[in-house]
Amino acid sequence: MDEERQELRRLVHRHLVATVLAISTVFIDLDLKPDLKSGRRALACASVCKTLAELCFTMVAVRIARTPVVMESMRKSREACDVYLSLGSVYLLISLALSVYLRC
Repeated sequence: MDEERQELRRLVHRHLVATVLAISTVFIDLDLKPDLKSGRRALACASVCKTLAELCFTMVAVRIARTPVVMESMRKSREACDVYLSLGSVYLLISLALSVYLRC
């Protein structure tokens, strides 16, 4: 019983992080007007990375919300969610780095 509570607590924290990151990716503004071709490519890459990050975070939130309260499925879900949270974070960092590159 105590292990189930700890596992559920871990999932709740991951769900909170994924929800906050999914909401924050919606408010990232990539409406820049680049003049160079490389700027257009960077904007396209930033936009794709932002969309992928948003999808990863949303997938984590939905997966955790649909996970039954069974010890084994909570562990499997936590491991899969860790992968998607990491992948989404990388995509978000790439998107932010490219948007900073375009602003300079």
